[in-house]
Amino acid sequence: MVESNPLVELSALVDPAEAKHPEARQAIVDVTRALRKLLKADRWPRPFQIVGIAYCALAGDRVLLADDMGLGKGPQALCRILLGAHVPAIVVCPASMLLVWKEEAGLWAPGVPFHRLDRVDKWVPPPGWRGIVVTTWDLLRYHSTALARMRPRIVVGDECHALLHEDSERSIHFEILTRQTPHLLLLSGTPLLNRARDVWRLLNLLDERAWPEHTKRAFKEMNKDDFDRGVQTRLTRRVRQYMLRRQKVDALTDLTAKKYQTLSVRLPPRDMLAYQQVERAFADWLYEKVRDEVLSESLGLGEEELEQEIGQRTRATLAAQSLVQFGHLRRVVGRLKVPLVTAWVGEAARSGEPVVVFAEHQEVVSLIGASLARWGLSYGVIDGKTPKTRRYSLVKEFQTGKIVVLLASQAAKEGLTLTKARHVLFAERFLTAAAEDQAADRLHRIGQKRDVCVWIMCALGTIDERVDRLVGRKRRIAGRTVDAGRVDARAAPR
Repeated sequence: MVESNPLVELSALVDPAEAKHPEARQAIVDVTRALRKLLKADRWPRPFQIVGIAYCALAGDRVLLADDMGLGKGPQALCRILLGAHVPAIVVCPASMLLVWKEEAGLWAPGVPFHRLDRVDKWVPPPGWRGIVVTTWDLLRYHSTALARMRPRIVVGDECHALLHEDSERSIHFEILTRQTPHLLLLSGTPLLNRARDVWRLLNLLDERAWPEHTKRAFKEMNKDDFDRGVQTRLTRRVRQYMLRRQKVDALTDLTAKKYQTLSVRLPPRDMLAYQQVERAFADWLYEKVRDEVLSESLGLGEEELEQEIGQRTRATLAAQSLVQFGHLRRVVGRLKVPLVTAWVGEAARSGEPVVVFAEHQEVVSLIGASLARWGLSYGVIDGKTPKTRRYSLVKEFQTGKIVVLLASQAAKEGLTLTKARHVLFAERFLTAAAEDQAADRLHRIGQKRDVCVWIMCALGTIDERVDRLVGRKRRIAGRTVDAGRVDARAAPR
């Protein structure tokens, strides 16, 4: 039976030859013929990318392109710019991706003028200029009005999860830029970070009339463990008419596996005692703080009533303070795990295996680096303060074997290729499954020849176990919302 909607059919395909709907087949034929005339002979998209380009064309180039990380969303967007003669075109991306977009534009949009808008005081092309302008999310607030005056035919928002907060400065200036733009491509391999409404927000940016406020209710249903499967089926079908998502395991049949392993460790007794003292100190401080407040306000209470009031206020205050405590305890555990991280990395390095290590906190990254230095291991660090040129030189040193360990914060989870390694260790977990997948996919991408193992270090009896449950819940929500209820067994932590 032929699928009644060509977009829904295309959203489920990775092989163009499997298209059956007449409109889907014709879109693929049209795209293929046009690309043969415009691209160089040695440059051709992969089959699933042809499907993606046809999907965008059939959807009028207002699409959330949510392919898994490493599947070439940028080349698909550039092919649409080329095929649709969508110039001027504006691309907004993270600062770390500026040079990547320049390189990709030369390959996939040959002959189209390119301008990198990478400074506050840099020249902005005038209306009528027919080329591609690439700028960053942070610079958009300075240039959104001038870029809007160019009357862009298309805007591409790369890593568009930067827009999940409607009232943020980035969202406000992005909407200024796209208000009169006929075509909009939003690119993100991680369209859901925390809640199902993240996906609704991005779809609402594409088409506010199709995704008004009340449609948010269906996405909220996906946050429940006992979600309504009928709602999920209807929502999935509708989303597939606006969002294209393919996973690497489906699209790249020659790609190696990615396996997650939890590395459960126990802190040494002295360190565990130090951690427990921090937990108790916080609880004791909170109790005394609340008790003093209650005593000053309620001198007439009896002992039992006093304890009841203190308990109620303590729970309320703890809820308000939980994020502070949460972050503080995570840093404490991160520091205490440094010797265990160093020992594990040292064993891998001695066996000839380069390793990428991710940590959440800058302090923990620095402590691991100092510990590795004492072990005599060559390493590099990429964090939020690392200049773009230094980032790329460190990647080159790692890929060529000059350094055996690359330490990284979340700033390194985008725009890097680290296929020299097959082991990645999360010394500290990130707080979303999407961020962890994005970081791990610096290794698990086109060009990787070996299976990739993602190690999650979890200190038993600490806040790490709570983080593990939190990330697991977010992964399940993404599975039932973004990936139509399926999380591939090769890609999900055990």
